[in-house]
Amino acid sequence: MKALCSVLDAQEADGIFVVGGDGTANNAISGIMERQNLHPIPIGLFPGGKCNKALRLIIPSIFQQTDDVRYQCESAMAVIEETRTRVKPLKCEMTSTVTEEVEEEAEDGTKKTIEQIKEETLWTLGDISAGWFSYIEDKKWKRWYWGSLKRRFAYFWEMVKNSPHVLRTEIVLTDFCSGCNRCRPTVAPKAVKWRWFHALVGPPKPLKPDPNVKDYSKIVNEACGRTTEMCTQGTDIVIVGEQHEVLFFSFPLSI
Repeated sequence: MKALCSVLDAQEADGIFVVGGDGTANNAISGIMERQNLHPIPIGLFPGGKCNKALRLIIPSIFQQTDDVRYQCESAMAVIEETRTRVKPLKCEMTSTVTEEVEEEAEDGTKKTIEQIKEETLWTLGDISAGWFSYIEDKKWKRWYWGSLKRRFAYFWEMVKNSPHVLRTEIVLTDFCSGCNRCRPTVAPKAVKWRWFHALVGPPKPLKPDPNVKDYSKIVNEACGRTTEMCTQGTDIVIVGEQHEVLFFSFPLSI
């Protein structure tokens, strides 16, 4: 999904309709945001997952219960009526230490482990969570045979087997910038090629700038790139990107 959305052009498709949950939507959005020098392409979301937190954050008044057929029809009608709006996805660059076991054994006879640094970049419209409660929320789906009690049983069973661990997180927040001369590179105008007949009819006329392309070279934003560092410690961490509620959710992403 991510690889396909990163190369798909507006000339090849009118839009992208993602059917799935938050994981599928995050992969599609991550691929779109990695596109280089391609025209914007609209993307729509269908509540086909288990949680669908992205839709609940974008339009909470409509998608509070994403398992209802009526709310699923709202997403289809937004595509049919070509209703669009702009949203601001959240970019998260995560660096974590992963412990892996190796075939060699330590001196005391136990399995030897090594620590590796894992880096991952993710774009999302929902939230990014990690920790004890997030782990149990993922585990509850495996207790489907408990019916409506699966969530309560998952918390009870995990609390009996394990105990919460302290999660220490170092966070660096970067202020949002809609585009300026610091973060948007200036595109050099294309040079006009000379032909032999220009010696008779005169020099070629310079190419006119595209009115649809915004000129960021004249925009100055002193807060661009400003960061705020903080450190948190607890059982869980949840990062939520707030979105303004709109009529529908089908939206184009501008690169």
